[in-house]
Amino acid sequence: MQTRISRWALPIAFGSVIASASADTILWPGQVWCYPSINTEGKVEKTCENVLGEDIPAGNAPDSLPEAVIRIKSATYGLNRGARHGNQTGNLTEACDGRVTCDYTVDYTVIGDPVPGCAKKYTAQSQCSYELDPIVIKQPALASTLQAEAGFGSVLHLDCYPRIKVVSATYGLNCGAPQGNQTANLAGACDGRFTCDYTVDYTVIGDPAPGCAKDYTVQNQCSTKAIVRVAKLDGEAGYGGVAHLSCQ
Repeated sequence: MQTRISRWALPIAFGSVIASASADTILWPGQVWCYPSINTEGKVEKTCENVLGEDIPAGNAPDSLPEAVIRIKSATYGLNRGARHGNQTGNLTEACDGRVTCDYTVDYTVIGDPVPGCAKKYTAQSQCSYELDPIVIKQPALASTLQAEAGFGSVLHLDCYPRIKVVSATYGLNCGAPQGNQTANLAGACDGRFTCDYTVDYTVIGDPAPGCAKDYTVQNQCSTKAIVRVAKLDGEAGYGGVAHLSCQ
């Protein structure tokens, strides 16, 4: 008999990988989802089951979701000049929907000019979607804007390549410092990048436990991945230790 741990719980470590325990169900190819559980010996382990509720070996579940693709929500040329919202959704969808990356050239001679004589912006809303038929998981929509006059050949770049997302960062957890005390600093430096080398400098970020050799621990994930990875610098990390994060 196994006891499921709430998906709101903190991530639970499985060797070098931590299973993400977020508010969103972790879905895998083949419609399998995984969660931390406690076995009969009181130990935490990774349990996976399919959509029928049948347990399957955790080792059969891959460590990532399929490659995410672009899904267009809306596109408008000239909204800043009163043009109809969504007047370019169809064109941008035809060019970019379902692709991992897309460079779209806005050319008024091709798509038309909804408000002649005015300098028009081009705005778009898109999201990255990873799809496990019949289940679809979508990330929050992103807004993109090309400044006026966009229609003279400006290029809109969209992509769903995985980027770094910092879940938490702690300096001095081994010395009793509060968990997550460096999350904001690391997220500000690394979130949204493909790779990031962050130097831990106590003269910049402060010393939460003077006189104790502090480690630096990081939990991060790539934006299109379901797992959370862990990086750790042993103490004293604050003397210029470098945390390397990468989604490449």
